[in-house]
Amino acid sequence: AFVPASQATNNGKTAAERALLLDDSIAEAYVAMAMVQGFEGDYRTSMESLRRALELNPNLSVAHLRYAWQLSDVGRLSEAVSEMKRAQELDPISATNNTALGVILIFDRQFERALSFCSRAGELEPNNPAIQENIAIAYLLNGSYDSAIQAYRRQIELAPDQKGKGLAAIAEVLYRANRKGEADTLMPEVLRLAANGEVDAFSITGIYAGAGELDHAFEWFDKALADGML
Repeated sequence: AFVPASQATNNGKTAAERALLLDDSIAEAYVAMAMVQGFEGDYRTSMESLRRALELNPNLSVAHLRYAWQLSDVGRLSEAVSEMKRAQELDPISATNNTALGVILIFDRQFERALSFCSRAGELEPNNPAIQENIAIAYLLNGSYDSAIQAYRRQIELAPDQKGKGLAAIAEVLYRANRKGEADTLMPEVLRLAANGEVDAFSITGIYAGAGELDHAFEWFDKALADGML
C-alpha cells in the first residue's frame, strides 16, 4: 500500500528512536536516524549521527556511503571522495558502492576513474537502469560518445517508462559529438514526449545547450525554473 512520505519518515524515526532506546551502541540505528534527519532537512544533526555511527563501527560501509553524500552536499568534496572510497573498499562487490563512488568522482572531475567504477557497477548489476545512466554520463564526460549512446539505449530497454529522458540524453550526446543530423532527427520525438510531460524542461535545456542554440536553451531554462526544478 502507498504510504505518504511524511508518514514513512515518521515511521522510520520512530523505529530508529526505539532501536537507540533499546541499545544506543548500534551503529546501524544511528545511520537510520541520520537518514530521517536528512529527510527532515536537519543536516547538521544528521552528520553528527553518521559520525557517531562511524565511531561505533568504523567498518560499516553504509555509514561511510551516507556520510560521503552528506559531505558532498555541503561542498566538502575531497573528504566525500575519501569516505566513498572507504565504503567501496569495505564492500567492493556492492554495485551501489561502486556507482556511488563513480558519481562522486564525476563531481570531483576525475572522469577516467569515475568510468572505471561506474563500469564495475554495471558488471555487478547489468540490469539496473540507474547504473546504466551513470555509465552513460561517465562515457560522455570521457568523450566516448558511441558508448554513452549505447548505455542510454540500454537504460531505455531496462526502463521503458524513462524513454523520454533517455532519448533526450541521446540527442544531447549527438549534438555534443557534432552529429547534428542524427540529433535533429530525434528532436521531433523528444519534443512530442516533452509536450506529454515525459521529458522534463531541464533535459531539453541541456539538449539546446549542447547544440549551441542558447536562445532555445534559456527559453527552456525559464520553463524549468517555472516548474520548480531548480
